[in-house]
Amino acid sequence: MKGVCMKTMAPSMFLLLVGWFLSPLGYSQSSRSLEDLPPEVLAYPHIILFNGKILTVDAEFSTVEAVAIRGESVLAVGDDDRILKMAGPRTQKIDLEGKTVVPGLIDTHDHLGSYAIAYMALLDKGVQWEGKIETQALVWQDADMALRDIKRAVDAATTGEWVRVFTRTPRPLEDLTMSQLDSISPDTPLVVAQTIQHRPVALNTRAIEWAQIPLDTPGLPRDGSVMISDRAAIRLTQHVMWAIPAEKAIFWQKKTMSLVNSWGLTMVVTRISPDQFNSLREIWLENQLTLRWRVGFPGPVDIPRTGNVSDIGDDWLRISGVWDIAGGSVGFVPGTRAAFSHWTSKVPARAEELLRWPPGRRNLLEALRYGWSVPNSHVHGDIGVRVFLDVIEEAKENPIVKSSNQRFTMDHMEEIADEDIARLKELGVIPSSTMRTIFDDQHPGIGAQSSRYQAVFGADYVNQMLPLKKYLEMGIRPTVEADANDEVLGRPLWTIEKAVCRCVDGSARIWGRDQKVSRQDALRMKTIWAAAYVGDEKKLGSIEPGKLADLVVLDKDYMSVSEDQISELEVILTIVGGKSVYSRN
Repeated sequence: MKGVCMKTMAPSMFLLLVGWFLSPLGYSQSSRSLEDLPPEVLAYPHIILFNGKILTVDAEFSTVEAVAIRGESVLAVGDDDRILKMAGPRTQKIDLEGKTVVPGLIDTHDHLGSYAIAYMALLDKGVQWEGKIETQALVWQDADMALRDIKRAVDAATTGEWVRVFTRTPRPLEDLTMSQLDSISPDTPLVVAQTIQHRPVALNTRAIEWAQIPLDTPGLPRDGSVMISDRAAIRLTQHVMWAIPAEKAIFWQKKTMSLVNSWGLTMVVTRISPDQFNSLREIWLENQLTLRWRVGFPGPVDIPRTGNVSDIGDDWLRISGVWDIAGGSVGFVPGTRAAFSHWTSKVPARAEELLRWPPGRRNLLEALRYGWSVPNSHVHGDIGVRVFLDVIEEAKENPIVKSSNQRFTMDHMEEIADEDIARLKELGVIPSSTMRTIFDDQHPGIGAQSSRYQAVFGADYVNQMLPLKKYLEMGIRPTVEADANDEVLGRPLWTIEKAVCRCVDGSARIWGRDQKVSRQDALRMKTIWAAAYVGDEKKLGSIEPGKLADLVVLDKDYMSVSEDQISELEVILTIVGGKSVYSRN
């Protein structure tokens, strides 16, 4: 066939040639019908969603009627007529009845592995707690209430089982004595921990023996106290970490994933401990993950010896960076009880705390120079932001290992000076902002910050916090984070709502009215820009052919509901990797 021009060949001739090539292989038109071929050969879409309002969040923020999914990926998007013609005999067709579809929602700062273990401690035994539960931990009014709840946990334990209780309010424990805890738990090791970091704060005598902590270890309780700290707390943490039965941890990890799937979450970026990572690994090996995980390396890293071992894993579970660097926080002073322990220019004395941070600064610089991403950082206050940017700038000028997928990110980011917003753009930094900081006044200890900020710094200061619109005007693509797993504040639609309306739950206040963003940009912050935070924007974050099929069906129109009711949209269906992981019906 040398010399034949395919462009000028007549259609009939082209069909004859195709038939000539295929007929020796037995693929004549009459030999078998297409419907008889197995799906592995024919590869029809296995799901088609049609008759909907599908917000693709592509470059044009296109809206289409239907999407076809084949395997784990989006096959095609378009109008109903075109997409429905792709259906095969085994294709599941779902009539959306006009409902809205958005890409899977992504949280760029979460502690989901820790939340799962906290759920286990609170809910596993069915204890009716007296203390109020807030973000997977108990809030106690006084020492007597704490003691009663601790006794409930001990009474619910089986013989030979150790007990852990989580609290958001460790201060009442300071009024308890070791003899009181030993009287209600003489034979059962008892550990009371503070939420999220799971740092032990109190224990009984049996727990000291159980963890084999030498009596001369710094930080052990003295003079009848129950409070543990310093090296003793670290040793106890390590012992507790591996004492959780693996099968129980796996059960609660699965249960927690199902919960957040019902909120429309399809991926989280999180720090994680080795024991939590091990349970996730088992679920991953069983192919039973219902949520994508991007995790910080599970444990401390000796950077020069280790080099860079990020981006190991697959689309479901991947090491996306290192987090156990710089003490975990930049600009946060541990152990303080002040309303704000931030490095902010409003409190000049805080600048002196910079002198305490040289080891953390060195570790962070080393990680960045070796090509690591540093997700799940905690950057507090405008001075903290400036210090972090200084380190990023130095690392970019003197890299040791160049990583194609390294992302420069900074989390929480409540406060930032205008001149440093320009530096974010110049250095290619992605800011991830915690919306609960000033947009919730109903959850003490979780949100409820704005009234305290206002009391300390004034309303003008709070109005300038979380400057999302300024980021956009500079060409920066920010994300918004939950940093909580509360039934309200943990939901991704709540964080989106606050970016749009800037309204405070529990108040008529609107903070930073001029920093409102459009619904389109708010959705981008939780989808395509959140995917870019961990280098996944080519695979995730929008509903486009070839991308992984992560999407969420909402009961009402995201684009038209009142801006202060976006969080009230209900998730009807969540699909991750082409499979349903949550369905309301």
